[in-house]
Amino acid sequence: MRLKKLIYFLFLFISPIVANANSVNELKIFKLNDPDPAVRKAAVFYLSQTGDPTYIPKFCEILLNDKSEEVRAAAADGLGNFDDKRAEDCLLKALKKEKSEKVKESIVSALVDFDDKKVGKLMCKLVDSKNPNIKRYALMALLQYKGLCDKKIFKLLKQESTNDLRTKFAEILGVHQYKQAKNYMEKLLNSKKDEDKLVALTYFKYYPTGDIVPKLEEILTKSTNEDLKSLAFDALIATDHENAYKLIKKLLIKPSFKKKFALRLATIKTNLPPSVINSLINDSDDITKIALLTYIGKHKLTNYCDFIEKNVYSKSSDVQAAAIWALGQVDCKDSVKILYELITNLELDDTIRENAAIALANLNPEELKKNVKLIKKAYDNEIFDDIKDILEKALKKAQQKN
Repeated sequence: MRLKKLIYFLFLFISPIVANANSVNELKIFKLNDPDPAVRKAAVFYLSQTGDPTYIPKFCEILLNDKSEEVRAAAADGLGNFDDKRAEDCLLKALKKEKSEKVKESIVSALVDFDDKKVGKLMCKLVDSKNPNIKRYALMALLQYKGLCDKKIFKLLKQESTNDLRTKFAEILGVHQYKQAKNYMEKLLNSKKDEDKLVALTYFKYYPTGDIVPKLEEILTKSTNEDLKSLAFDALIATDHENAYKLIKKLLIKPSFKKKFALRLATIKTNLPPSVINSLINDSDDITKIALLTYIGKHKLTNYCDFIEKNVYSKSSDVQAAAIWALGQVDCKDSVKILYELITNLELDDTIRENAAIALANLNPEELKKNVKLIKKAYDNEIFDDIKDILEKALKKAQQKN
């Protein structure tokens, strides 16, 4: 009981000391060689949070030699916080000699964030591990190693019976755009079992194709499985194909689909056709307007300058803020003029004026150069330091030579 209170005390009261420590001497309270394993574990945890690479050799020594598996596991976790070849080499060395499954799990977990082909090859071997946690960590790591062992992952997927592992295998193959799995995934998508469909849709979410759009429509309009519908929706909005856009436009008449689509609109990377955007342009819902303005700004769609400019004067502060931001992303003909009017209107809230100044500073340098005098005028007349500083940046950007 006393030990638990001690650890609680360490976590609650000593963490600020670590955060504010300026030297190793200030951290002497943490004894890595303390006879009590609980103190050593706490010391490793806190010292690893400092990011000080001078601790790597000591953590490595602890990982390789400490008698307590709890402390060794903590050392492995601590080494995982360092993007350093010495930490990686020590973890790999320790894994070869370690007997404790718990410590092995910590070592593999720590190696997940290391981007190295040597680690990738190890993870390819570890997907066969009988330890489910090690297998999951290996699969997590393999997301970043395209082509290293996709053939093996595909083979394991077809042999696996556990649904969560099948889904993880499918995710890796989809992220890696492994074409050889496409036909198999299409068969799963046409299966009568929802579990098979979930696996297939996980793949197509990352590697979409227009061929599956009819099946997506069937799921979205007829299925009662919400997890299935959610994945089908993800696959649909990721599909850059005419059939997908036709289906999206068709489904947008449903309020529930429109709201869900609007909420995801800002994350869509593909260039939506005008027919889809136009079906949302007159929507009165503020969430839809904000999402659409964000999408238009991200994709720099100059065809929708009128929509942006109209919402700059919206009564909704959130819609207005989104419109002002979009105006700073899209080179509209009157962007500088409109932003100047907002910045210099002292009757407006200072937050609005500051947002307008930030949007102005984000504009293309060529657009700013055409309006140097106007920007200089706004700068000279500004009375608030924060806004003036932003306008100064815009002015420097406008005056810089190519």
